[in-house]
Amino acid sequence: NNISDPNKIQIGQVLKVYDNGTGSGGGTSPKTTTYTVKSGDNLGSIAIKFGMTLAEIQS
Repeated sequence: NNISDPNKIQIGQVLKVYDNGTGSGGGTSPKTTTYTVKSGDNLGSIAIKFGMTLAEIQS
């Protein structure tokens, strides 16, 4: 997602996230989908929701 500052996401911003919270476990790459940032969201809560680390969601 090329996010250099995790404190600067905007409502309506579209992020690539793991589909169905599959996380990065297993030998294959997880499927991805998109998530649109809503009011009250932060990268940490979005990462937890989709089974990702903060570093994964920022990259």
